[in-house]
Amino acid sequence: MMDIKLHGNDKWFGTPVTVSIEKLFNTISIAPNSKYTDNHYMGQPAAFSLR
Repeated sequence: MMDIKLHGNDKWFGTPVTVSIEKLFNTISIAPNSKYTDNHYMGQPAAFSLR
């Protein structure tokens, strides 16, 4: 669970998320549950590349 901000403002609190780590540990995806974010992200995860 995590709290999510939108444009710097607190928006959703205690949102369930799915965290995926790629096999080589070079990409982490965080996908918030659409039910708790009014489908704002339309199922699209936030991805971070580690270098």
